[in-house]
Amino acid sequence: MVFDRKLSVRADRHISALNVGAQMHEEIGTTAGAIWQALNARGELSLPSLKQQLEARSPVFEWAIGWLAREDKVIITRHQKSYRVRLNDAQARTAKA
Repeated sequence: MVFDRKLSVRADRHISALNVGAQMHEEIGTTAGAIWQALNARGELSLPSLKQQLEARSPVFEWAIGWLAREDKVIITRHQKSYRVRLNDAQARTAKA
């Protein structure tokens, strides 16, 4: 009986962790969508400016930028002591079509 209870507690923790992971994944995706929309509307922006305009929070903002970069949706370039981000040229053309 004790063994069954321990398995049940572990299963509940695992399900809870999956739910948190799914919620985080959704939040990152939503933030990535907001970033894409902002860059589509405003063009190239510095990362701090983009983060401020979206009122995004860390670390979700950084994860969303990383996701977009990994998917080749954005280009990140070094500019003085900061970074700038813009839509990949193919993404910008698709948005205008």
